[in-house]
Amino acid sequence: RAPRDTIHLCLGCFPIPIISATPGSVIPWNESVKILCWGTPESYLYQLEILRNSTFEVVEKKLGFQEKAEFLISHMNTNTAGRYQCQYRKEYKLSEHNKTLELVVTGLYDKPSLSAVQGMVVMLGENISLQCSSTDIPFDRFLLTKEGGATLSQHQNGVHQGNFILGPVNHNFSGNRYNEPRLHNGEFDPYGHGRTGPCGSLGHSHW
Repeated sequence: RAPRDTIHLCLGCFPIPIISATPGSVIPWNESVKILCWGTPESYLYQLEILRNSTFEVVEKKLGFQEKAEFLISHMNTNTAGRYQCQYRKEYKLSEHNKTLELVVTGLYDKPSLSAVQGMVVMLGENISLQCSSTDIPFDRFLLTKEGGATLSQHQNGVHQGNFILGPVNHNFSGNRYNEPRLHNGEFDPYGHGRTGPCGSLGHSHW
């Protein structure tokens, strides 16, 4: 059954479809993933689209009356990774598009390193500088994430290192942090499966 708390309704139009991925949206290189698109039992056409060159292109269509359509990607790679959306047809009309689902492929590059410039011990009220470094190819964006918290993003122009200034430090500041370098058109690897490829990005480190 579709998750009820994520179904959106609007007056005079069809329910917005729900898109999800199983087993998840982060997929190891060359593994398979199933994309699910939920509509209504009266829907007779579903179509899956991917964002390429700032435009969504139709990847596949499914015919037949069904509440849910399944789209299988047999081998994840840099061509199948990206942002997806779906819509369905009912009563000769197309539904609205759902919010995009981003599929990420992992296992392309080694993990980056994350270090604190001042060391691991910082006084209350001080700022702390964290460096995310890559030994592979230069990247265009670095992400710093606190476990269970927000993500900071820093755009670069093809560099090997991202610098983040955080603070002032307080009692709620401790915890694990992860850094994720990204290529402009690549995908991050939160698990750091060290495998080379034409594009992609790195995993996480703890702080």
